[in-house]
Amino acid sequence: MILSDLSFGSRFVYNESKSIFYQLSKELTEDSQFQMLLILWATQELMTDIEFRQNIDTFFESLSDISDLSIEAKARSLLLLAVIERKDNIINKK
Repeated sequence: MILSDLSFGSRFVYNESKSIFYQLSKELTEDSQFQMLLILWATQELMTDIEFRQNIDTFFESLSDISDLSIEAKARSLLLLAVIERKDNIINKK
């Protein structure tokens, strides 16, 4: 998560990060889901609240569209999403 923060967490690459996020949402693989979470983690401070909520909704939609995703992978994704959504000063970088 630290590497994703360093790679995608700047305003300079933010638009490219958004583009990658939406491309990944169409791939429907376990790897793409994890990469989407990393981008959400890294760019959450750069997004408006509405944009953040829309990206989370996009993540949920793509997560439910993956038919062969294991229960463990879904649980892991939802746990990481809960950490991202929490925006807790101790857990997150804020």
